[in-house]
Amino acid sequence: MSSSSRGRGHKPPDPPRERREGGNYKSAQVVLDSKQTRRTSAQVIADTERAATEAAAAKTAADKEALAKKKHIAQLEDSVQVQEDKMRKNALRPDLIDAASQSSKIEVSKVKIVTFFTVF
Repeated sequence: MSSSSRGRGHKPPDPPRERREGGNYKSAQVVLDSKQTRRTSAQVIADTERAATEAAAAKTAADKEALAKKKHIAQLEDSVQVQEDKMRKNALRPDLIDAASQSSKIEVSKVKIVTFFTVF
């Protein structure tokens, strides 16, 4: 049997690849750009001082923001507490609601009191 009958024949060459328009014409430029730049000791000191002042400014800004959030939450909790106190005050006797709470238009739910007596 011949070698061509077994499928081991010569494969035709691949067509040549087209040149990319954005090809890397200066391939060594990648190496040149990756060189580490050197700094003087004065530049290093200036950079560390600048980084320290930026970090301190960021920390104070974050602290102010956190304090503002806490104050807002405290105000919300205080208003909820006032509403709950008014509701608790008038829960047993909704007919005794004072005029001040009626003017603030707080809806007081009527609570029905049911007592069970056990007879022995």
